[in-house]
Amino acid sequence: MEREKQQLMENPADSAARADLTKKLEVLSSRPISNPEALVSIAEAQAVVGDSVKAWETSERLLQKDPQATEAKRLRIQLTTPSVLLNKDLTKLKENPDNQEAKASLSKNLDSIENHITIFDPYVGYQAARAHLVLGDTAAAKTTLDSIVVQYPSNKRIKTLRQKIGN
Repeated sequence: MEREKQQLMENPADSAARADLTKKLEVLSSRPISNPEALVSIAEAQAVVGDSVKAWETSERLLQKDPQATEAKRLRIQLTTPSVLLNKDLTKLKENPDNQEAKASLSKNLDSIENHITIFDPYVGYQAARAHLVLGDTAAAKTTLDSIVVQYPSNKRIKTLRQKIGN
């Protein structure tokens, strides 16, 4: 796994290394692993293949076992981005739409993002609009998308979601 992780870090476009690493992560995720070094390595590999939510969850699992785990703290800090936090909550709500804890977390993370960021990265803005929709606030989703489409008029994902919502 370390070899593929290093290859992918050096060349993110290496689809063979990404596929190999993804397969190895699938196998490892089915095993009960408690070794802190192994968990950090798994979380790093998850982040490298682009699964930031799983990487964040793996680092959190390690920190629950060992709150002083330096590498897990470092990784969690790197992964605690607005898009990862919104993705984590949206994923939980997709699995269970009635999850009140995830709804509360989504609302809190959304408020935090909107209160501290004036210009969205288009992906974060898209996630924020999705979060508003999940929370039932269509007007806020429209407003968010309208402000982002002005800055990123060629972003198809944003325009498509805005069209789906309608007037």
